[in-house]
Amino acid sequence: MYVTGSSEEAIDYLLGRWPFDNRTRHPFPEVIILDLGLPGMDGAGFLRWLNTRAEPWAQAPVVVFTANTDRAVAAQAYALGAREVKVKPTDFTELVDIVDGVLRRWKPHIA
Repeated sequence: MYVTGSSEEAIDYLLGRWPFDNRTRHPFPEVIILDLGLPGMDGAGFLRWLNTRAEPWAQAPVVVFTANTDRAVAAQAYALGAREVKVKPTDFTELVDIVDGVLRRWKPHIA
């Protein structure tokens, strides 16, 4: 699992730009977990960018996390291709449990 700090860094990762050019160390994701409230390009902008890509990795399921409970925000994320939208809990342990469940759903071979 690799965590990026921004949409721009995630784009560099997916495109294999330095320092992510070694695919042994930085393989293509099977699942993309995305926060809508990212610095720079927000999560919606990242989803729009992802929709322009034809590479196989662009078909990886995207699970969106947001602190916003407005249903319109979730609807927009679904319209942009998210497979799931989750409200971020304030408790870190709960967040870890939710992410674990998401990964088990979308990557069934995880032990």
